[in-house]
Amino acid sequence: MRKQVEDAPLRFFFEHRKRIEEWYALGEAATALTSELLLEAGRTMVPPEDAKTHVELDEGGYSSVVLYRQTWWDKARSKPAAGVGFGWGRQPDIERPSASGGPWYGLWRGDTGKNDPIPDRLREACKSTLDDLGLRPSTRWTWFPRWDVMPPAEAGWYNDLPGWADTTTRLVLNLFELTADHIEEVVAG
Repeated sequence: MRKQVEDAPLRFFFEHRKRIEEWYALGEAATALTSELLLEAGRTMVPPEDAKTHVELDEGGYSSVVLYRQTWWDKARSKPAAGVGFGWGRQPDIERPSASGGPWYGLWRGDTGKNDPIPDRLREACKSTLDDLGLRPSTRWTWFPRWDVMPPAEAGWYNDLPGWADTTTRLVLNLFELTADHIEEVVAG
């Protein structure tokens, strides 16, 4: 039989197990709060005069906040056919955004079917602008045909939520300004 556990990290774990488990449990609350903060940022975003905000919440799935023009509204589906915005998955991380959890931002399209040409048309119409911004094309995230993860929040972001929200929403507002006329050509033209 061993006389003791030699591995220092394991010893640390055994000595502090209760506290570690308490801290680990905070992850779920932190994830829920992160989703709430992203939603708050989207709902407080002031759209340009020619734009409106659409919020799509999917409990346990993927949520998004999208800027669109009224001419992009899809009456049949009661949501925009396209827009620009940001989204997040089940486990968003503001400090270390990821492709699966988010948050991410980019060109958004509404509920289009498998063979619908709108996502490809949007990609093509906005190609040079989105290439310049480094937004990548997507086949996996078809509801964001061009996207990227948001830049990681600055250290201490949680001490200045309005500043963090402003940085986050400025990405979307800038993208809207650069792509809105191209999207208009595809969706309303």
